[in-house]
Amino acid sequence: MGKAAFPYGGRGLLVRFLSTTLKMAREPMNFSWVSDSVAGFAFPYDKEEWEYLSNVAKLSHVITMCHESPHYASEYQNIKHHHLPVDDLSPANLSIIQKAMKIIQDAEAKEQ
Repeated sequence: MGKAAFPYGGRGLLVRFLSTTLKMAREPMNFSWVSDSVAGFAFPYDKEEWEYLSNVAKLSHVITMCHESPHYASEYQNIKHHHLPVDDLSPANLSIIQKAMKIIQDAEAKEQ
């Protein structure tokens, strides 16, 4: 193919695509790795935060423990979303904590 078909060249397109993708990704508030495979962070409200979880952190599972379910969770097929409802400003009960731990243990056993 001639250069007219790829005005930025093969690498230029990739770099341009990656920089556009990374600009759209934003780390959720209080994001930190708890272990090699588990991260903790505040509720991911924005699409840019889901972009970060999917494309930068490369998470395969996200557990939300709050009353509302995130708007953008269903848009990311590579992330399995687990919504464990907890009333706002209330602690999760033991059953919810056990469910979350089971999800984490199962994902780690499958190296996800």
